[in-house]
Amino acid sequence: SPGSPPCRESDPLAPQSPYARSKAAAERLASAAAEGGIDVVCTRSFNHTGAGQSDTFVASSFARRLAEIEKRNDEQVLRVGNLDSVRDFLDVDDVIDAYLQLLRRETPAGVYNVSSGRPIRIREILDLLLEQSSAQPKVEVDPTRVRPSDYLVGDSSLLTRATGWNPHTPLDQTLGRLLDAWRA
Repeated sequence: SPGSPPCRESDPLAPQSPYARSKAAAERLASAAAEGGIDVVCTRSFNHTGAGQSDTFVASSFARRLAEIEKRNDEQVLRVGNLDSVRDFLDVDDVIDAYLQLLRRETPAGVYNVSSGRPIRIREILDLLLEQSSAQPKVEVDPTRVRPSDYLVGDSSLLTRATGWNPHTPLDQTLGRLLDAWRA
């Protein structure tokens, strides 16, 4: 819920969607393998984005539409869903770096959150993209895109302690590269 502390690896799994249930099932299978003596590392990767991401994801969808509006150079409407949901966003390159750190032999087996620990409203994603765009569309909420407000932020301190990993890419830089990719 809003204002909750970031999710830790020790928090109980409570998947709310078929996608989340599939990830929890995979983690349970990996845990069973670990109990059998196999060295297993699992990641709980929070939202990440970057150039090349499909426009089925929120940040990439916003960036694609803004690039289209810039190209047409006319007044357009940007239809959005719930801008009040809160997520934990990382640059895809930081996520890859975390995975590489976790692959090192000296990294202890276990479950690791790959997250920034920073709550970001979807509205902030849109605002950061608008700051970097020449487009100034009218933003309208489309009821068919609205989902309930939710809050999902992770605590990656276990990953940091085990590997020294920390995210390095500022969100505005990530979003700028994402917008540039859609412009190209």
